[in-house]
Amino acid sequence: MSRITVLGSGAWGTALAISLARKPDNEVTLWSHRAEAAEPLNRDRENVAFLLGFPLPYEIRITETTGRR
Repeated sequence: MSRITVLGSGAWGTALAISLARKPDNEVTLWSHRAEAAEPLNRDRENVAFLLGFPLPYEIRITETTGRR
């Protein structure tokens, strides 16, 4: 099993995470720099802001940074 984290939940990062999640041996995490960006991804399982029409598989774990600026 490969554990892969994609940094950035924009169009490119989301597309990469979806592609990587297609291989059953990959454990994929999509990391967002803000909770406000990660929440709708978790709720809607789609990146409406940057990649509309491509549902996020439930195998993709979505997380956000825990640090504060």
